[in-house]
Amino acid sequence: MAISDIEIGYLAAMLDGEGSVILYHGNCGKGNPKTARLVIQPVTSTSPLISERVQEILQRAGIEFGVVHTRPNYEKGYRGSWAVQVRRISEQKKYIALIEPHAVQKAEHLRLAGIFLKYRWSHVRGRYKRVDRAKDDLLIARMRELNSRGLGSVTTAPEPVEIPKIQSELFGDEQSVAEMTTPLLKN
Repeated sequence: MAISDIEIGYLAAMLDGEGSVILYHGNCGKGNPKTARLVIQPVTSTSPLISERVQEILQRAGIEFGVVHTRPNYEKGYRGSWAVQVRRISEQKKYIALIEPHAVQKAEHLRLAGIFLKYRWSHVRGRYKRVDRAKDDLLIARMRELNSRGLGSVTTAPEPVEIPKIQSELFGDEQSVAEMTTPLLKN
């Protein structure tokens, strides 16, 4: 089943605001060298409703995913969260193709992830290409830089302007009404 442009926009907004794209060196097993790994989490939220909505859209888009639920620890003030993860390489490619044109804050993250998947996982005569550690290191360094400094915030509302209070010689309730910064609305 196809998903609407609004739902694609919703997924892109969730990734931009509540998701993450991480490229890092991870262990490949005992005695094996570290290899680059890509993690795409379209959303990590303490709200199960948000997580469920993202899962529903991904499912209808035909993208497989997993969900990691961390249990709450109220003593430490942690409510717990639901992290939706796109894990398989083929599914990550589908997700990037769907979301990249619509992402704003994480557009560069998705572009780098796409580069990584393209050169790293393309077949050559039925075998994967050799690992290019230098290329991995450059991509990981750039992704780390993006994740540590961010891209700044998007301003959606103007900065509040301080309005001076009106001073008066009135007393009691009349003085309170006269000093309000905005007029009261009468029904």
